Amino acid sequence: MSIARAGCSSPTPPTPLAAAFLFGGIQSLAAGTVGNAIYFITTKAYGYSSTLNFTLGIIQGLTYIVGALAVGPALRWAERAYPSLTPRRVLGFISLALALLCALPAVVRNQLAPGSAPTAGSWAVWVLVSIYFPVCGCMWPIVQSYVSGGRTARGLRSAIGGYNVLWSATAVLGLVVISPALEHHPLDILAATGAVHLLAALSLPLIRSTPGSHVDDRTQPHPPQYRGLLATHRSLLPMTYFVMNAMLPMLPSLYTRIGFGAAIWPLVTASWHLARVATFLAMQIWHGWQGRWESPVIGTLLLLGGFVGVILAPEVGVPEQRGPCLALLLISLIAFGTGAAAIYTAALYYVMETKTKKVDAGGSHEALIGVGYTTGPLCGLAAAAFEGQGGAAAGHGQWVVIAFVGIGALLAIGVAYAVRLTGRDIHPASAPDSAPLTGEGEPDR
Repeated sequence: MSIARAGCSSPTPPTPLAAAFLFGGIQSLAAGTVGNAIYFITTKAYGYSSTLNFTLGIIQGLTYIVGALAVGPALRWAERAYPSLTPRRVLGFISLALALLCALPAVVRNQLAPGSAPTAGSWAVWVLVSIYFPVCGCMWPIVQSYVSGGRTARGLRSAIGGYNVLWSATAVLGLVVISPALEHHPLDILAATGAVHLLAALSLPLIRSTPGSHVDDRTQPHPPQYRGLLATHRSLLPMTYFVMNAMLPMLPSLYTRIGFGAAIWPLVTASWHLARVATFLAMQIWHGWQGRWESPVIGTLLLLGGFVGVILAPEVGVPEQRGPCLALLLISLIAFGTGAAAIYTAALYYVMETKTKKVDAGGSHEALIGVGYTTGPLCGLAAAAFEGQGGAAAGHGQWVVIAFVGIGALLAIGVAYAVRLTGRDIHPASAPDSAPLTGEGEPDR
């Protein structure tokens, strides 16, 4: 988010990509571990049910939206009020706050008397989720602006592709690393991620105090279909995270029904993350998807088909012969990860190519993700309540969830189709494209 200082007319050069990747990669390792394992941790540490995990997910989503939408205006205000508070220093404060939050549940648990109830001290994880995720919602648009600022065209595509591969690969690494500790030391996992956040802060001197200025070196306008593709993908993006976050809180119970021990949960989950890494890498190398409408269609089909397969996997086969169940589960997780990556990559690419306010573009991108974070668990909670009423839904919870998610997905697809026809954008709480980040500097992301 290149914030030009008063009196400085020259554009800010981009931060070296290796430095931005180093900081972003370490932060992604920590934050990705928390985000991907939080429901595993609450299930093992506190005995949470899917219903409690869904409720926790709603809090996560609502607070994430606030953080993502607030980061652009907050940084502009901070620039005016405190000129010395650069984006790099903001990232330093964020790193410290995330580290302290991650330590809280373990500290609280260690203060409890021996023999306390399993849920004793669980308030700490609610505090963690309520603050940690909105702070992350503030951090990622800034990190993305360091990756993209000062770059455009081929350089921007390469930077975005490399960044996607990096953070998604760290998610796989985090899941593999925590696997041995999940059964007996779930809260220690959170404390360890706090130390990783502090490690990321040590790399901050390598990046510039502000991200690079926006540069648009195009001599031709964007292809006409880019605006429609942007609007379509920005309606599909919250659907992706809606489906994802309807599924994630259910995974501990699904894995238990299949017969997996807790140490296996992260390793099985890593399969869809690996598929996401592979898709990110493929879309970075091959650019044939750009400007084509087949990409969102294929991505949506893979995402929804994968979700249905994951939810139904425990129903396949018999306890003595789980081969078909495991095959369906792994194939579905891989399809899910591939579809999610295809939609995410295109959504981020089109918004970065067509928007000039880099931090605000990244913030609205993250806010759309937050919509999915919120509505996914809300859908799961509604389905659980509906099943709890008895009647025809009793004992068929998986079909209730599929039905609720299907309705939500159809609504999102309908919006996507409508915006394709009208060409209108989906851009929450953003200023016009031409508005500068401040009254003094270059437009920014």
